[in-house]
Amino acid sequence: LSTMNTQFAKLNKQGIDAAERGNMHEAEIFFRSAMQLNSNSYEATFNLIKLLHMNSRYHDAILTFYQIDNNILRSLPLHIVNILSDSAVKDQDMFTACECCELLLNAFPEHVETACRFSNILIKTGQLAKSRLVLNQSNLIKGGDPNLLTQLAITESELGNYSRSEEIHLE
Repeated sequence: LSTMNTQFAKLNKQGIDAAERGNMHEAEIFFRSAMQLNSNSYEATFNLIKLLHMNSRYHDAILTFYQIDNNILRSLPLHIVNILSDSAVKDQDMFTACECCELLLNAFPEHVETACRFSNILIKTGQLAKSRLVLNQSNLIKGGDPNLLTQLAITESELGNYSRSEEIHLE
């Protein structure tokens, strides 16, 4: 086990070094090798997804997301899930974008930016009632946040509830 951890750390470090030198292909190989060696650790997965996103390989970042072991999915740092949801939106994969935002919001319910991003995606996919639900739940936690209230007013307007939208703006 110790040898495997040492090898994993070495491969991950080699990937970081290759990326810093600008050798993205080599970095990707090191990160994927580290992931194969230890699928229960998110470090190499995080580094690979970040590398793919930085190189506008959004679909590959999403495919990597789907390869993540369920045991480590909830332990991913906020930053990586933000990158994944951004990759999904840029790749026009709204299902994955919703999945990423929902994961984020469940892990960090007080994170207003995530609630608003999730709401925008839900609106784009015609899930207006769910958008309202997400925002109302977030408003219970972070009541009165101006960004949250603006997004809620937009959602109410999209639902045709113009008077409710106006009430929210006046809050």
